[in-house]
Amino acid sequence: LQGGWPSTVSSLGAKIHMLGVSFFILSIIAVYTANLAAILREEPPVQTFQDSIKEGYRYCINRNHVATVVKGYNLGIERFVKDPDDGKPGFLSKRILIFDRINIDLAEEDENYCH
Repeated sequence: LQGGWPSTVSSLGAKIHMLGVSFFILSIIAVYTANLAAILREEPPVQTFQDSIKEGYRYCINRNHVATVVKGYNLGIERFVKDPDDGKPGFLSKRILIFDRINIDLAEEDENYCH
């Protein structure tokens, strides 16, 4: 690591330029650090199943479990996405279809998608 250019800045213009570049780099690092800290301090809006019930989420669930969840949490069947094949709440053992229906953005507007 012997190569390179001299690390000394001799002229006044070069010193002012290096001061400006150094301040710019310091500002970028400070903004990055502040944004990272803000993101890491955010709490997710939903942390438990009860929170999702309060938020009014719609659920994609296997039909075998719909009755248990309805009774256990006092939910209406309108909170479950209907199987497109027969129109009943819950899916009939179609894991791929369940994952295809999970879309947070579409769930706000379309009852065929869940959170």
